Amino acid sequence: MRLSLTTLKQSSSSKQWLSRQSRDPYVNAASGASSGPIFRARSAHKLVSLSARYPSLLRPGNLVVDLGAAPGGWSQVSAQKLRGKGMVWAVDLLGMESVRGVEVIRGDFLCPTVQEDLRLRIAAYRGSGRTEGGKLGPADGEEHSGLRDTNNDADALAVDTVLSDMMAPMSGVRLRDVQASLDLVMAATTFANKVLRPAAPGEEAVGMGKAKVYPGGNLVMKYFAHPDLDAFRREELVPRFAKVAVEKPKESRAESSEAYWVCLGFKGGA
Repeated sequence: MRLSLTTLKQSSSSKQWLSRQSRDPYVNAASGASSGPIFRARSAHKLVSLSARYPSLLRPGNLVVDLGAAPGGWSQVSAQKLRGKGMVWAVDLLGMESVRGVEVIRGDFLCPTVQEDLRLRIAAYRGSGRTEGGKLGPADGEEHSGLRDTNNDADALAVDTVLSDMMAPMSGVRLRDVQASLDLVMAATTFANKVLRPAAPGEEAVGMGKAKVYPGGNLVMKYFAHPDLDAFRREELVPRFAKVAVEKPKESRAESSEAYWVCLGFKGGA
């Protein structure tokens, strides 16, 4: 029997899914069915929420890396927050339509050559002198490929924020899915340790509460709740950041086990 939309609508589970989608304000916003901002993906509203709670995550003049970027919702939010100053690099194995002010690198982030390409682009951008007050980069948000020959020392990197909404395909096998999530957060953390701007000796935080700005770069990562992931937070994140918060934005579905680590104030150390 060949399935059609009509056939799917007849099943109870499909009816429930369609009903949930039609009532979801963030799905409607992404599709343009509401009066709010139009983003490419429902997930963009999660970053909107996180950046509102932690204003220091995305600020004009920042250098931002968006891992697992397709279809581009988080890159859209980042570019809007930067307001024409700074730069966003978006990395994904899948292609994505251009976003003004975003440089797209298509490739598997887990591949060392893709990570090296990204590091070289960051170094080249900083070396160009456009990090303060310059335009966001390619006017058409064009996709690029290939390495640039440039100096790749630690001082040439100094990224302000690394974002990772990466998620491995779900298998339905709990243990396998948890391991896949752990692999991704480990890869994102290892990369962030190499490129984030560390706090300078003696540099202190400014402000109070969630608006507090910590010296050093920031890291935001999706993960799925499990004791092994909690151990990773304690052993790998807490020692390297001034603050590590666990957040489940209101835009996340209640039944989902996903949450986000918001890591502020990178102290340094690989």
